[in-house]
Amino acid sequence: MSLRDMIDHIERVTRRLPTAKEREGLRIPPEVRDFRRAYYSAPYGPDHPGKGGRVPAPFYDAREEHDLGLCFGTWCRDDRQCLVGADCPWRHYLDTFAIGFIWRSGANDEGHKFLVKALKCLQAGDQEPVHTYRPFSRR
Repeated sequence: MSLRDMIDHIERVTRRLPTAKEREGLRIPPEVRDFRRAYYSAPYGPDHPGKGGRVPAPFYDAREEHDLGLCFGTWCRDDRQCLVGADCPWRHYLDTFAIGFIWRSGANDEGHKFLVKALKCLQAGDQEPVHTYRPFSRR
């Protein structure tokens, strides 16, 4: 999926809030993990809200074990600037399934709110993020 396709899909799904019936049908993407023990320090400090550059799952109101491993810089910084670049272990792109998962997450529409904010960040950046995600093995 290209950056333009990803932005277009987020624009489409965030035009309205998910219904209760849509939330009931929440399917978990196969790539989710529990990243609470994963920590990448450089160049982020221990006080960084993303704990090593990762967007914590509660930001989009998912449970910790349903973490998508999103890059904090790409998804939450106003300039869509990842501080690590090509060596970043976190996701800079999402497919439609993962976007739908975030949109449906949370009883208080936190997933929808997260995507609306992320869309502004994605549209503000002047360069396209690199594909970087390297899946962690399940243990």
